[in-house]
Amino acid sequence: MEDRLIKFPKRNSQIIDFIGLERRRKITPTDIDGFIDYNGNAFIYFDAKVEGVPVSYGQRKAYEHVVNSHIDGGRKACAFIFRHNTPHEESVIAKDGIVDEYYWEGEWMPGNGTTVLQAIEFIEAIWEKDITL
Repeated sequence: MEDRLIKFPKRNSQIIDFIGLERRRKITPTDIDGFIDYNGNAFIYFDAKVEGVPVSYGQRKAYEHVVNSHIDGGRKACAFIFRHNTPHEESVIAKDGIVDEYYWEGEWMPGNGTTVLQAIEFIEAIWEKDITL
């Protein structure tokens, strides 16, 4: 069994409640389940959703905006949503999640059944031709 990267699993299960943080136009904070920073040169964002649960409009737009802002700044970036059916009392193993959709080069595209690990390795292979990861 692999060592877990979560140092304090009980703390990780705490809910962060954004009550009272609603902003103009009813904007509320969103969470990001995964983020990889390649030394400021490239960025991958990802979010886990249970099968059948839609991505909210606001969260989808937040991923689009953050990815586009990196690209506008001359960096590489993408986001993806992965799905799982893991019971709530068990840990979701992100690398095994199935990518449902990618935000890549300005559009959402289907994930074609790849795992999170496969998706990350695929993206890295494309980017490493242009930058040092």
